[in-house]
Amino acid sequence: MTDIYTSFKKLAFDDVSYFLPYANKELEIPAHLKPIPDVINSIIKGNIERVSFSVPPQHGKSLMLLYGICLYLMKNPTKYVAYIGYAQQFAQSQTRKSIVLFNKFGIVSAVNTQREYINIAGGGLLTSSIGGVLTGYPIDWLIIDDPISGPAQAHSKVYREALWDWFNEVANPRIRPTTSLTVVHTRWHLDDLIGRLIKTNYKMQHIRIPALLNGLDVVGKPVEHTQELDAPLWNKFGYDFYNDIRRSNPYTFYALYQGLPISKGNTVFKDVCYYSKLPENYRVQIGTDFAYTESSKADYSVIVIMYYSDGKYYVVDVIRYQKEIDYTYKIITDVYAKYKTRIAIESNGTQKSVADTIEKMVDRGKIKRCNPTLDKFARSQAFSSSWNLGDVLLPDPSIYPNNWLNEYIEEVSNFTGVKDLHDDQVDASVNAFENSEQSVGAWKIDK
Repeated sequence: MTDIYTSFKKLAFDDVSYFLPYANKELEIPAHLKPIPDVINSIIKGNIERVSFSVPPQHGKSLMLLYGICLYLMKNPTKYVAYIGYAQQFAQSQTRKSIVLFNKFGIVSAVNTQREYINIAGGGLLTSSIGGVLTGYPIDWLIIDDPISGPAQAHSKVYREALWDWFNEVANPRIRPTTSLTVVHTRWHLDDLIGRLIKTNYKMQHIRIPALLNGLDVVGKPVEHTQELDAPLWNKFGYDFYNDIRRSNPYTFYALYQGLPISKGNTVFKDVCYYSKLPENYRVQIGTDFAYTESSKADYSVIVIMYYSDGKYYVVDVIRYQKEIDYTYKIITDVYAKYKTRIAIESNGTQKSVADTIEKMVDRGKIKRCNPTLDKFARSQAFSSSWNLGDVLLPDPSIYPNNWLNEYIEEVSNFTGVKDLHDDQVDASVNAFENSEQSVGAWKIDK
């Protein structure tokens, strides 16, 4: 038993991943955060590392840094660590937690205040907040942890500018050639601190730790021509936990849990996935978006027909035209006669009368009235997240020839949600995608 303990103790003081359970038996080796302790171990050994990490919330990144600071100062007692949080209160709470560890492992203080913990060897921990000062000591390791407290700050251009000004005017001047820099936070916005560092080609490595590996590249790199390293999957809570968040709030999921924030004005839909065979068992989901004239300048009327089976959405037909509303009444009755399932129709504004008329033409209860309250960008998020994860499939044109696929792909691929010239096919697709209640519509067998 003594030999096992001695071996584990040696391992713990060589690797911060093992130091966590050695210092606190309630903790486990943070396998889901592996890239972070790898960098911390390198810094402890004296290497200069300048790295940013995007990490999902509640995954223990701050705790990992806390134990990393303790081990660093145990091995390098004359060095100085500066720890910066979004607020002084947050940074000081980390100081108090650090002091508990310092006392446990014999790091004796000569100065112990809310902002400074200087040990008898001359090194120590300094804490401050975004907007605070960093003066008086040489900094060997600068840590910026969660500089944004939440979405309110992230979406405030004033705060983002203030954060960037602080980094350039206060933090960056304190970085010497021998200073390591660690920036770690959850991504809330393309223009957050990590986003700015990437965009300005600040000389550091950028690592993101996504919650789900199969979502790594669904939105693409934040900025081209950067040396961003996609960390391997370290799935802490299990697929179902993350997938529930993805389904319920895809915009938040991609920003916070995948490190891939999307902003309005960027293309939302990425690579196309095809099907070469339709499922035998499926549910039909139909969505529409109607216009009222046949003018070449008017919007198109669109009907999108999807099959749903086992988590996948198969787009089987897209009917798109510019004709008077009487044509819509004719074609919608034909579509209903073929599929005998519920049809989603927007019923706000001028489209209400259209929905009223169509409801009289089909079986009672077979019209789902849609009354969108979100803008087009926000409404598209659930559909686009499934598309980007490969759950929305289009027909392989070599197997299923059709005359609508190219125009459909072009419109969807160019969709940004902000003043798009044409977005009718996206709107109809979203309505079909959301028309998914299990209790409505028949399950079909493809003969």
